[in-house]
Formats: sequence, C-alpha cells, structure tokens
Amino acid sequence: MLHLCYVEAIVVRVGTDPFDPDDALLEVDSGDKSIVGANGYSGRSEGEMKLCSILFALMGFATGSRAAFLWWKSSRIPDDPEIAPDDPVYGTMAQAEATKVAFKKAGKLNAKAAAWTAASVLANTLAAVAGAISY
Repeated sequence: MLHLCYVEAIVVRVGTDPFDPDDALLEVDSGDKSIVGANGYSGRSEGEMKLCSILFALMGFATGSRAAFLWWKSSRIPDDPEIAPDDPVYGTMAQAEATKVAFKKAGKLNAKAAAWTAASVLANTLAAVAGAISY
C-alpha cells in the first residue's frame, strides 16, 4: 500500500454520466504532473494497445492451431509393423517394436505440441493484458 502516497485525490459523483465536464462536482486535478492509470501505465495510446491485443490474439490462434495439429498428428501414427512375418513369435516381436517406434514418434510430437500450447497460452495472456490496459 506504499504506492498510495503517489495517488492524488479524484472526486467523482456517481450518476448516469459521472465524467460530465459541465458538472461542478467533477474534480480531477494533478497539477503539473501527467495523469497515470491505476496500473501505472501511460506510455501507449489506446489504439496501439488494442492493435497489440489483436496481434497477440492472432498469434495465440496460430500457435494454438499448430499445437492442435501436432496433437492430432500424434494420435494418427500407425503401429503396424512394416513386414508381417509368418512366424508368430517373430510377428509378436515385430509388433512390439513397431508399437515402441510409434510411441517414440508420438512422444516427440506431443512434446512439440506442448511447447506450442505454452506459446499459445503466453500469447493469449499478453492479448488479455494488452486489451485490459487499452481501456
């Protein structure tokens, strides 16, 4: 709560239009200092922050779509052996090896998809923050 010593008084009447400039009770006075939002941010215009929010949202959509594609691709890896031997013992070993190879491929794709999902979450979080700052 130490930051409150830097906040000046803002008196606003509650009504249908609390920021009516003709209202005599409206007082927003900061002297010669610039007015900074409650979050301490005053460097970018509203339009720039909305643009950043839209760009981050599009980036989140693109990275999320890439992650979804990789998750889908990892679920479509065949585990059939390349050669179907006639010997039942060798056939079982070949099937086990094919399954092991399929799991390794799926694991690598899942790891990539998880990284893309993390990038999507980050981009969408930045979009939300930029959107909140723009108001």
